[in-house]
Amino acid sequence: MDEVQVKSFPAATILEANLPLEVVDQINKHIDEGRSTAKDYSPYLAGEIRQGEYSAELELDGAEEVPARLITILHELCKVYLKDMNLWGPDAEVNPEVDSMWTVHSYSGDYNPPHEHFVPTITGVSCILYLKTPDQIKPSHVQGNPDGHTRLSWGDYDSSQDLQMLRPWQATYYYPEVGKLIMFPVWMKHSVNPFYGDGERRTLSANIKINEEGDRRKEYQELKGFVGGRHE
Repeated sequence: MDEVQVKSFPAATILEANLPLEVVDQINKHIDEGRSTAKDYSPYLAGEIRQGEYSAELELDGAEEVPARLITILHELCKVYLKDMNLWGPDAEVNPEVDSMWTVHSYSGDYNPPHEHFVPTITGVSCILYLKTPDQIKPSHVQGNPDGHTRLSWGDYDSSQDLQMLRPWQATYYYPEVGKLIMFPVWMKHSVNPFYGDGERRTLSANIKINEEGDRRKEYQELKGFVGGRHE
């Protein structure tokens, strides 16, 4: 009995950051000034954002000054995120590039069903930045379906019996705190619950492709000790 070990294997890694409110104000001002001419991005998205007169999903041009500054921030956060995950070793070069970026303008009754994102590279991350939150959306610290919250899921199960069955929770909820940014793998399913009442819930989302040059699986397998599909 001298060699007893208990091991845990991580299933999800999520980065959280809080951007200064002056940065959020600059982004919101830029969005408001260009909203009337922004391109409709809804044909490429899963959201049911159409309940209000001003409900919209709009493309954000990363070549313009304010979005370009945000992209620089996103690239740096992406490097921090991937370095912490240590997928390819501490000295591996990581080359993030924002592939798409858009804003979501939700009003009473709008929601986003469970979905995942896509990038043209094997490795990719998505992020959500919360820009506006109506007063009636309140923080909730219990598992459930709180109004206006984002749900991230990395498994097929999510029930009140999970812990009794020795199965860790496979989902979490995020209150849309203004200035908070979350970053996660593109494969991670996420959704947004509807809220009801006045006001706009505004978010900015982006997909980031990683290492355009190609496949990094061999580096990962060597680092983690995989041999012929087995873990040594």
